[in-house]
Amino acid sequence: MKVIENRALKDEEKMEHLEVQLREAKQIAEEADRKYEEVRYTLSSTDKIIIYYQTAKPDEASQS
Repeated sequence: MKVIENRALKDEEKMEHLEVQLREAKQIAEEADRKYEEVRYTLSSTDKIIIYYQTAKPDEASQS
């Protein structure tokens, strides 16, 4: 009976540790997603600016 209780206690401790690791992994993933979206937005904006200047007439581009 003691062996089963010890095993259950160890399993419980391991599950608690894994739950902490899972929460940390989720936070890291959410932060990575947020940073990805920021970079994607910036790149999209930059692409639009580049396309504008590539297609603008020389006198239009120099006015901006």
